[in-house]
Amino acid sequence: MFYLYSARAARGFGDGFAALILPAYLSALGFGPVQIGIVAAAALLGSAVLTLAIGLIAPRCDLRTLLLACAGLMIATGIRLLLPHRSRRTALLFAALAFAGMAFTRLPLLMVLLALAPVSIAVAGLESARAQ
Repeated sequence: MFYLYSARAARGFGDGFAALILPAYLSALGFGPVQIGIVAAAALLGSAVLTLAIGLIAPRCDLRTLLLACAGLMIATGIRLLLPHRSRRTALLFAALAFAGMAFTRLPLLMVLLALAPVSIAVAGLESARAQ
């Protein structure tokens, strides 16, 4: 039960963090306020719609199967987000560290990613400084 609540807390923290980081990231890429608002609204709307859909489906499904399907969707999304960065060794290194950390510590992926986040942000900052 502890892992379930821990994973839920980490997911809530991650969702809140992403809601703050996404507009800042889009701004750094040169998006305007209206474009940032449209992307952020679409992301939040998509999350709300999927949450409602899963909530309606859940009582009719085996919960373990549903959780595994959602976990698979999260993994597929992570892989898709990593594909443009496959030539960057650090992105692949952190993906490997996340899965190895999950395998060795037996913690949920979100907990491992939360632990790796400060290190990955620091490494990205160092890479960015080197590139300039």
